[in-house]
Amino acid sequence: MDHSTSTQPSGPEKPAAARFSTPNEAVNNQPAPQQFQPMELPKPEPFKTSKPFAVAKLVLGSFNLVFAVVALGLTLGLVTTSYSLDSFIGVIICLSLAVASIIWQLAEHITLAVRRSWRSIHPGAHVGVHLVLWVLAILIVPSLCLSLVYELRDYTIDSECEENNTGYYSSSNFYCDYYSFPSQAAANKYFQMMEALTAFSVFLLISHFTLFVMACVETDRRRKYGKKTKVVYLVAAPGPTDGRMYYTPLSQGNRASVLAPQPAHHQGNADPGAHGYYAPPSGVAPGTAA
Repeated sequence: MDHSTSTQPSGPEKPAAARFSTPNEAVNNQPAPQQFQPMELPKPEPFKTSKPFAVAKLVLGSFNLVFAVVALGLTLGLVTTSYSLDSFIGVIICLSLAVASIIWQLAEHITLAVRRSWRSIHPGAHVGVHLVLWVLAILIVPSLCLSLVYELRDYTIDSECEENNTGYYSSSNFYCDYYSFPSQAAANKYFQMMEALTAFSVFLLISHFTLFVMACVETDRRRKYGKKTKVVYLVAAPGPTDGRMYYTPLSQGNRASVLAPQPAHHQGNADPGAHGYYAPPSGVAPGTAA
């Protein structure tokens, strides 16, 4: 009796291990490229006054220096000739104004000579100094004008008013009144010097006010220059800009082995597809339970 050989499978065999294609270059361990790199910008240049503005300020400062020198000479001349009149206090204050103006303008000229690119003393310092000197000049000019008016109205000529041994015309001598002069020539000399001092005090008032305004303008420009918006440009590094990591494209031969699906083979020769798909055992149709 012939027994037919059974063709049923003894059981599902263990499928073969999946095989994946490996790219030519392993890039998995490479760190993600940096998205942006800050661009090294040059340091901003310090504020520099325009040349016409600097020249105008230098010329006006030079005139202010000349006015102060002349006022200093006139005040010294008045102090050494008659110190007992009403104008004495105003003359002394004008002397301090002239000395302060000379010192400050000399410091400004020396700074311009030492520094480059027309860089003078900080404009904020000019604002403070010229404001103080301008207010001082405001007090001096009316004082000198009032003293000159009163002295011109009340002065007298007394030949008996003698000059003492120190060379000063003093009211300490009982022969001299408060507004008395020994001669008309002495009176004319005194009033001419007073008129000149009053005029140069007005010039100092105008020059200090103008320099004060120019210093305010320069300070405002410097402040706006410091508050300008600084635009920082960023240069993108090579690579994706969204921060993700992408693999290096493979060669044409390797791409086919990775992307193309592998056909199902008989058991023992099962080969996975691109995503690790295992082929079913032989005799079992795809999509059905084994």
